[in-house]
Amino acid sequence: LLLCHGVAEPTGQLSAWDIDQQLRRHSSAKPFCSMFQYNNGTALVLVENAYACADRGLLLPLIDESRWPTATRAFLYFIGLLYSFVGVAILADSFMCAVERITSTKRTLKLQTAVDEETGSVLEQYQEVLIWNPTVANLTLMALGSSAPEILLSIIEIIGNGFKAGDLGPGTIVGSAAFNLFIITAVCILSVGCGSKKRIEDFQVFCVTTGWSVFAYIWLIIVLVLVSPNRIEVWEGLLTLLFFGALLLHAYLVSKQLCSGGRGRSRATTDRDRTPKALRELNRRSWAGPAINGKEKLLDVVEQNRVDRLSRELRRKYPHLTDDSLAEVVAKQIEKETPHDRLWYRIMAVRRLASSMRSRLQAKPVSEQVCQKLETLSRTGMLRRTQTETGVRSVTNVEFAANAYAVDPTGERRVRLKVVRRGSARKQLVFNYRTISGSAVQDVHFLKKSETVVFAPQEREKTIRIEVCNPAQWRPGLTFWVKLELIPGDTDDRITLGLASAAKIIYPKAAVGESVEFALSDLRVGENEGFARIPISRRAPLSTDPRSIFSSASVEWKAENGTAKQGEDFVGEKGEVIMEPGVVEAYIDIPIVNDYEPEKDETFTVKLLPGKASLGACQSVVVTIVNDDNICRYYAKFEEKVRHSLLTCKLESSTWKEQLLKAVSVNGGETLDASMVDCLAHIVAFPWKVIAAFVPPTTIFGGWLAFIVALALIGLLTAIIGDLAAIFGCLVGLKDSVTAITFVALGTSLPDTFASRLAALQDKTADNAIGNINGSNSVNVFLGLGLPWFIASCYWTARGEAFVVHSGDIGFSVTIYTVLSLICIVMMMLRRFLPVLGEAELGGPTIPKWLCSVALILFWFLYILLSALQAYGHISSF
Repeated sequence: LLLCHGVAEPTGQLSAWDIDQQLRRHSSAKPFCSMFQYNNGTALVLVENAYACADRGLLLPLIDESRWPTATRAFLYFIGLLYSFVGVAILADSFMCAVERITSTKRTLKLQTAVDEETGSVLEQYQEVLIWNPTVANLTLMALGSSAPEILLSIIEIIGNGFKAGDLGPGTIVGSAAFNLFIITAVCILSVGCGSKKRIEDFQVFCVTTGWSVFAYIWLIIVLVLVSPNRIEVWEGLLTLLFFGALLLHAYLVSKQLCSGGRGRSRATTDRDRTPKALRELNRRSWAGPAINGKEKLLDVVEQNRVDRLSRELRRKYPHLTDDSLAEVVAKQIEKETPHDRLWYRIMAVRRLASSMRSRLQAKPVSEQVCQKLETLSRTGMLRRTQTETGVRSVTNVEFAANAYAVDPTGERRVRLKVVRRGSARKQLVFNYRTISGSAVQDVHFLKKSETVVFAPQEREKTIRIEVCNPAQWRPGLTFWVKLELIPGDTDDRITLGLASAAKIIYPKAAVGESVEFALSDLRVGENEGFARIPISRRAPLSTDPRSIFSSASVEWKAENGTAKQGEDFVGEKGEVIMEPGVVEAYIDIPIVNDYEPEKDETFTVKLLPGKASLGACQSVVVTIVNDDNICRYYAKFEEKVRHSLLTCKLESSTWKEQLLKAVSVNGGETLDASMVDCLAHIVAFPWKVIAAFVPPTTIFGGWLAFIVALALIGLLTAIIGDLAAIFGCLVGLKDSVTAITFVALGTSLPDTFASRLAALQDKTADNAIGNINGSNSVNVFLGLGLPWFIASCYWTARGEAFVVHSGDIGFSVTIYTVLSLICIVMMMLRRFLPVLGEAELGGPTIPKWLCSVALILFWFLYILLSALQAYGHISSF
């Protein structure tokens, strides 16, 4: 009685089992006591604990909470439970990186050695193979990686309870299975866009794992309800554990039958066969460096091939992107096209939720019509681009309409020059111009002038006037210049000066007759310069009529193919040049197509056509498109940018320093586009990130050291989660079985939900999205229940007692789940084979897709409802 806060009068009778449970439940705290009649006598029974639920945890509570209000304690334990789910997800990230490293280890097999009959060289054939069979890895280490909290919780609960069975571990395993099968499948079905569908590719393996999953829960019903109700014998625990090995063997044999024996490729020819022309050129250049030629290169030849292909495709699709942004989009596309396993999607999902990596740039596509126009302009260099958050910004070029103008020696003492605006004309544009002395001297031959000119919106041409003076001082050949300048301090990079930003003004020389001709007979232009500007001159400004140059002249031109082809290497077959009065030298612009591929120099010819004007001696010009080393240097730099972007997706870190730097930085150090949500997520996850950063890098001992340390940390945190869940459920009046199938199952399965949705969006098949759900569920049963049951049954058998497992709650829950899962599996089979449902597991027609998803979600709620009603006695159990 001294141990009691108070003693109440006898209020009823209890059974021996109830008294034993009350004594066990409240033996560690100071309770209120009541007197109960038992076996014609009186028993003192502990019925209400003053320090409620303090004995429910193995490690918690750490401090005395007896004076805290129950509501406050329940709220804090709930927040702690949610926060622990964040921590276990981040620690599981480190654990799964170690698993990824272990399972991706390869070894090289020598297939055969042959002698080339022509050259006499010895060719050895090799093949790289994974040490771990993918199917076995998926059902062992990968399943452990995604289900470690559930499995460890079941093991820790039994050991922590003195090898007595609890409801939290088994309930979490069954509850997670229900959430995975019903909710994750429903989310994945809806994630695939309208009109799209994705099927399971490895259907035979899927059938194997599905069959074993159904058998696993039927086996639980047999063990818990039929063979030995309310107890587990040694042979039952051992057989449950051995079924895990049988599942592995069956899945392995099926996967071996599906795999075809691929032959190796000769090391003497493999790289060359798979290397594109552009990158073979890159590898040939000495300046490409060891990052491309050496052993440290990150991109293999397959990825280099993708960079070569995708850079050209995406540049044409998104011509407004800068090289840095394009490199990110290329890296994202490579990441998208690269086959990934389930573990990769799980790691990516957790890192995005915890702001441990930056989301890839999503290029904003424009309409097809605008895209085609932008593609043409971009490929021909007529559009300069800058990237903005809102899309395309066309750059405005300001330049003179001609290269050179003439001073009228007998007429007006004024020279008129036309300035044109090319590109966008939506806004007002302001620029300056000023005169510059040449052989003609300022204030002697012309008057100094410097003014500001304004282009109104939609205005494209302006005429400026320069005054000349002292005609007696002029002589043929004197020149000066007029130069265009942008407004100082103007930071708008949408306004640029064109090539003709300076115009020459010349006092013409006498000539024999008037004619129009090219100013040069050949022109060399780089492929990446965008266009070839060909100058065309008017000769003989003084003849019998000295004012002939101050009349208009026009001439037609035509481009003829050489090694360069119209439409492939340049654009523009013919045209006409109109030389306005006073123009001495005009120009023709012919766009050059940049195909971003190293190739030999190519030529085409431009000819003047007779008829409209008298032609001079130089009537044709040969244009050479030079493919110099700049394009190769560009490729080297661009590949380096893609390589850097791919590095940010790398799962593992090679040093502790790298891990710590990523842990303390938003988005793993890629802070440029970090949003407020990213920063808040980083703050929340920061302590767990730092703890996970102390897990050894996966480069040590092939990832096994990281595997062990991460598993130990997850085990410790799982024990804390078990305590938090048990105490929280006790404080709010929830039974462990209900807490397990709701809060704990939901918290441990949310990362898998995001991972499956990511796989459904990015993968071409449904395998990584839903293909492993049943396999993971069966592994949880065979390993998560079989191992602790076998250990506990051996312990109690050695003591001469039975291992008691009350089958009421768990048996009923398993039965409900098994029935609903069979209906779900039938539904998925119908979706695969019926045309009306889309003939695919994911996606398909809108209405059937939504109906199936809603049905699956209702299955989960029905499972929760029936299990809870049974747990509280509203529905009788077996």
